[in-house]
Amino acid sequence: SAYSGIPGLVDAHTHFLFQTDGAPGTVAWQRAGWLLQHRPEALSALAREAAARTVQVGVTTAIDKGAGTASALVTTLRDGIAAGTFVGPRLHVAASGIGGPTREDIRAKVREEVARGADLIKIWADGCSDHTLECTPTLDLDQLIAAVDEAHALGRPIAIHAYHADTARLAIEAGPDSIEHPEGLDA
Repeated sequence: SAYSGIPGLVDAHTHFLFQTDGAPGTVAWQRAGWLLQHRPEALSALAREAAARTVQVGVTTAIDKGAGTASALVTTLRDGIAAGTFVGPRLHVAASGIGGPTREDIRAKVREEVARGADLIKIWADGCSDHTLECTPTLDLDQLIAAVDEAHALGRPIAIHAYHADTARLAIEAGPDSIEHPEGLDA
């Protein structure tokens, strides 16, 4: 026939709230914070539109890897999609993403994220990005293991943000469910 079928696709790393309203000279990474502060209803509407477009291209499940201070908005989006109020993929969300100075602080933050409705935990193990690949880990191996152990004890998968190769190596040793953005890893 003239048609093909494919199974539903999974987007394993997205941020539905990183949106822009098209204001001149803005990009989603920066504009989302302004929208959250000044026009949260517009940001929610843009996220709903992005979710609907995501399904239109065949993605039926997505993992939102953290919305920072706007985590309540992405949790509302997830719940609205599940209830059939909004159109979008099955959505699994990390809340704000965490770090912390001590192992017990990290464990407490993992518990807070779960209480806030997080389906998975995201932890920031370095401050690197695609613009800054030279940085040092912000958490040590013991802290990462504490986060992984607490998340797993609460039945949640955990993703570790680790751009830098040194951080990614620590993350691998900690045993998370995924490592996000590992640049420069060798064999």
